[in-house]
Amino acid sequence: MLEEAFKNGEAQPLRYAKMRDRLLVEEGKKQLYGTQIKLENLKREPHPIEEPELVDQRRAEIGLGPLAPYLKERFDIDWQVAP
Repeated sequence: MLEEAFKNGEAQPLRYAKMRDRLLVEEGKKQLYGTQIKLENLKREPHPIEEPELVDQRRAEIGLGPLAPYLKERFDIDWQVAP
């Protein structure tokens, strides 16, 4: 229902991205937008991301800004795509 509401302009992009990522992570899959965070060795980091080199493109397609500034501002996480 949230996906349909988002497509109809009735739900915010971040709310849609968080719900979509949460469902994927709960199913043991990689997230799409980088919104779900885990604590690994006492360090916060995003759960694995599907094709992380394309995450900013996917975020832009739904109206979100790049992932690195979002993670830094929201969670104080320095993130970059692994080489």
